[in-house]
Amino acid sequence: MELFHTCLKFCAQNNINSDRLPKKLSNLIDNLSDPKSRDREIILFRFKLSFAINPDLLFNYFYDDKEIILKFFKIRHYALRYFNETSLSLIQDIDIVKLLLSHNICCYYRLSEYSYEIRDDEEIVLYFIKKNSNNFIYASERLRKLKKIAEAAVLSPFGDGIFLLPNIFKDDYQIAYLSVIKNVDNFEFVSLRLRHDKMFLLDCIKNVEDSTSWFDNTIDLDYTSKELQNDSDVLIAVLRHEYNMSEDYNDVLYSVLRHHGNNISEFSDMIDFEKYRTLDIVEKDGFDLKDVSDKMKDDYDVAIAAVSNYGEGIQYLSARLQNNFDVAYAAVKNNGVAYEFLSGDLLFNHDIITTAIKTYCVMDFMQKELFNDRELLLKIFNAQTKYGFEYLPDEMKDDAELILASIYEENYNDNYDTISDRLLDDRDFIVKFIEKDSQIFYYMSERLKLDKELWLMCLKRDKYIYDEIPKEFKNDEDIINCLSEKLKRYYKLL
Repeated sequence: MELFHTCLKFCAQNNINSDRLPKKLSNLIDNLSDPKSRDREIILFRFKLSFAINPDLLFNYFYDDKEIILKFFKIRHYALRYFNETSLSLIQDIDIVKLLLSHNICCYYRLSEYSYEIRDDEEIVLYFIKKNSNNFIYASERLRKLKKIAEAAVLSPFGDGIFLLPNIFKDDYQIAYLSVIKNVDNFEFVSLRLRHDKMFLLDCIKNVEDSTSWFDNTIDLDYTSKELQNDSDVLIAVLRHEYNMSEDYNDVLYSVLRHHGNNISEFSDMIDFEKYRTLDIVEKDGFDLKDVSDKMKDDYDVAIAAVSNYGEGIQYLSARLQNNFDVAYAAVKNNGVAYEFLSGDLLFNHDIITTAIKTYCVMDFMQKELFNDRELLLKIFNAQTKYGFEYLPDEMKDDAELILASIYEENYNDNYDTISDRLLDDRDFIVKFIEKDSQIFYYMSERLKLDKELWLMCLKRDKYIYDEIPKEFKNDEDIINCLSEKLKRYYKLL
């Protein structure tokens, strides 16, 4: 047996498992080591050599041996089903519990049945709270003070954990908000301060999820102040939230009335139903603005909602709102085409123009005097790169900064020949131009066409301009090295 143990130790120390041993030797060792042996050392060697272990043997004789039980579970995950046969001390062992939870197995389904050490472990407590928020009350006092644990409780499947939380969390805006939008019934348990906070109430109403409430997903306004129960913004938020989920507008109205207790006439006096119906329509498609009443076409909120998703809709608004900066800016931000429908001072506004130019060539519709505004032209060219120096007036064709700012992309610029002769003979200007567009070589001054460095720069951007290079540079070694092997063969330079 001593020789056998020596053999086992040698195999274990050299990572020789049963798969690497000859079959006969493996069978011999397996028989000699006896799967039913109660010798702890032999059991550990069998683990090391990947030999089979008898589960009944382990749980009858080693049920309280943490090392052996952990090794067994890690090698044979299926055997976790035997876990309840281990000792009570191991069932309460933190390493064992974490191993079980990693395979979604629990000996106890309530956190209360575990030791204080386990109930003070953040990872384990989070696991149980995410399964059932009621486990929050069994977490250690230290963990119950953590915001992460409180959030897990309110986001548990039924979302009903806020009533279990300390008052400090019931008064926490984020936790209370998450709790209410998860389950509207939780509004009752939020702190009095938040229930009387108009912003908090509106946020919850507008963002409430498909509720896990037993009845509906409308926040019960009985738990807020009388002032907010009769606040038009709150009532409209409730109305619009329910209206989006219901085809029957009257049913929604009565549903809202049921919650705040006003009668229909009082509610109608407080709220402009036409406006909010129109808002619902134009927020979905601003094109429908053309079909609304003249009164609604002169409403600022309706205008902003419509042009924010259909900029061209500004043409359907009243003259007053067509000349409103906020409305015009929202319109051109959505679609630069809206610039065509503006008038008056808005046509000269730099912010309007530089916003519109990003999606539409408004330069075709700009007033002539605007092209003499150097500051505006620089803003336009810096805001986009689609429309080039062909729009510059003749007196600005000698402005290097403007022309360089207006360059679009290789081979796409027009009217190179309109650049002043002075700039076409300015080496610094040409170098900066080539960095964006090498086609300027056609228009460089005769003096600069004899500058080899400029041709090298052009070749690095476009190898096919070799044909245009002056004869004195055709066979220059630096020039030839810029060409690909294919082009060298094509031009018979090899």
